[in-house]
Amino acid sequence: MFGFFIGLVITALLVYVVIRLLQKKNVVPLRFDQPPAKQGPPPNDPLTVLDERLARGDIDVEDYRARRQALLDGGLSRSNPLEPDSPGPKA
Repeated sequence: MFGFFIGLVITALLVYVVIRLLQKKNVVPLRFDQPPAKQGPPPNDPLTVLDERLARGDIDVEDYRARRQALLDGGLSRSNPLEPDSPGPKA
């Protein structure tokens, strides 16, 4: 029983020493009070998807520019040729 406690104390001391050494050398930052840094735009960002479609050749440059401008303007308008004409509700 006494040997168990000695082993436990030795293990705790080793863990403490390793943590202190890593803190001094700044090998592993042990700070959790800062949020992680962002790594670019999210994968579903509309402009990123549009850029990827142009790069793959799915759309041409003219179509890309029109769609990009529509996204930057806040959406498609009725005067935009990319949006199909739909009959309005009949009164």
